Amino acid sequence: NVVIVKSGMGKVLAASVATALLMKYNISSVMFTGIAGGVGDETKVLDIVVGESLVQSDYGIMSKDGFQWSTRYSTDGARYKSDKKLVEIVYEAAVEVSGKSGVFKGLIASGDQFVASEEYVVFLRREFGALACEMEGAALASVCSLFKIPFVVLRTMSDKADGKAHESFAALIDKAADKSCSIILKALDKLKRIH
Repeated sequence: NVVIVKSGMGKVLAASVATALLMKYNISSVMFTGIAGGVGDETKVLDIVVGESLVQSDYGIMSKDGFQWSTRYSTDGARYKSDKKLVEIVYEAAVEVSGKSGVFKGLIASGDQFVASEEYVVFLRREFGALACEMEGAALASVCSLFKIPFVVLRTMSDKADGKAHESFAALIDKAADKSCSIILKALDKLKRIH
C-alpha cells in the first residue's frame, strides 16, 4: 500500500513527479525524504530536520541591487505548512532511530542551487529562520497543497552548506540517505499501526 518514487534533483523534477504520483494513484499522504545542507547553528552533519514548514527561498526579484525574496507575484505565498500529525510521527521515528539530540523540527528552505556559501547560509537563517536547505521540498509541498494532500519533508544533513559542502556531501551522501530511509521505514510502520 506504499508507492515509492524518486524525484531527481531540483524543484521542477520534484513538482513533476509529485503531480504524476497524485494524478495516477489514490494517495492519502506523502512523506518526502533525502539529504540537505545544515543551516541552523545547532544542526550538525548527519543530524535530522523534520520540516514543520517549507519556503521557496529562491522566489523573488533579481534587480541591479541583487536578489530580494518576495511573494509579490506568488499565488501561494511560496510558504507551506506540513501536516502536524505526520510531523509528529516522523519526528518520533527519527528520535527512535537517531536519538533526540540530533533531531530538529523547523523550517526547510528550498531553492534550485546547491548551497556552499557561508554568506547565503546567513541569509537563509536571517530571512527565514531555516534549519536546512535543499532543492525539492517546497516544490513538493506546493503540489501537495494544491491537491489538498497532507505531507511532511524529512532531511538528513549531508553537509553544513558552507565552503566545504562539496567534500562533506561526497563523503556522507550514502550514510545520510541510509539514515533517512531507516526513519521513513519506522514512520511507515507507525502509520500502519494507526490505520
